[in-house]
Amino acid sequence: MSENDRLPNAAPSIVGQAGTFRPMLRLALPVLGEQLLGTAVWFSDRLLTGHYLDTAHLAAVTLMAYVLWLTWGVSSVVATGATAMVARFVGAGRQKNARWVANQAVLLGAVFAILVATGGWLLGPRVATSLQLQGVAAELATEYLLVVLPAVPMMMLMTVGIACLRGAGDMVAGLVVMAIVDSVNIAVSWALVLGLGPLPELGWRGIALGTAVAYTTGGLLVLGMLLRGRSGLRLSLPRLIPRLDLMRRLLRIGIPGGADMLSIIGCQLWFLSLINQLGNLATAAHGVAICVESIMFMPGAAFQMAAATIAGQYLGARDPARATRGVLMALATGGGVMLVRRSASSRSPGRWPACSSRRTKPTSPGRPHRCCGPCLWRCQRWR
Repeated sequence: MSENDRLPNAAPSIVGQAGTFRPMLRLALPVLGEQLLGTAVWFSDRLLTGHYLDTAHLAAVTLMAYVLWLTWGVSSVVATGATAMVARFVGAGRQKNARWVANQAVLLGAVFAILVATGGWLLGPRVATSLQLQGVAAELATEYLLVVLPAVPMMMLMTVGIACLRGAGDMVAGLVVMAIVDSVNIAVSWALVLGLGPLPELGWRGIALGTAVAYTTGGLLVLGMLLRGRSGLRLSLPRLIPRLDLMRRLLRIGIPGGADMLSIIGCQLWFLSLINQLGNLATAAHGVAICVESIMFMPGAAFQMAAATIAGQYLGARDPARATRGVLMALATGGGVMLVRRSASSRSPGRWPACSSRRTKPTSPGRPHRCCGPCLWRCQRWR
């Protein structure tokens, strides 16, 4: 097999597919499913924390969700460049170059992972306090961070590897991997928090271990896919030798997109630091509300990823007209779905269930009470 031949399980390029709308949907829908599964983990962690632990734990898990988002934002510097370059080469039929990019992206992601993990170990105790989380909640957040940090390299591998596969037009791989990752996360977290079966009852530490085990599982799954070869991409030792020209191109494309994402995350962290000053209950409530709010933005993110693959492959095939048409169609479809979702939610206010936790007890007027689950953000008793 020559270098530019496809691997036997290569995903077909969208360049050879008729039409634009159906290929765009085939790219966007798996990503949307992947994001919905991720939101299920968010809700699961908050339900588990709020029902079986305490408000300080719920505040800490909110902060750590933002810190993990920051880690993902750092990996997006490499992932953005990888998707764009792989898509461009696949669209042009240059499989050899696409494989080189995938290998160099994984190598560059490993460098970023080492930097992030090292920074986390050095700054870990200061992360929570710098974001104005105080007391027990800050200690819990630090404990969570130190448990998850060893899994950061696998998280980076998972993120960058899935980004490469998306550039090749393979969105299903990310959906399959994340379905397994999210299932492992939920199962391990609940089992370790509650001590199900022969497992120890670890409480708060069980949630952190569930996250670490899930990321490690995801990284190993993506590594296995790329070592075996999938969608025309395969890891091999010769291509893992550093090529500075490709790394520079990856960073030249990825840094602007990554900087955009990191600036958004930075603003959100600043906003979170203001909320943290209001106390643990406010932070916990904010975290649950953000889970609900995130559902509104999922279609936009899913169709954005589809647009990136469409643009890259059609530009690689020297067809800018279809690239433009595909991106505009993804924009219109994603925006339309978000508009419909927003309209539907505005017509059904107050349908979230009232607080039903057995741990919720009224307290004296003016003082917060312990609340839990997806209803925390609606609770009014503290007023």
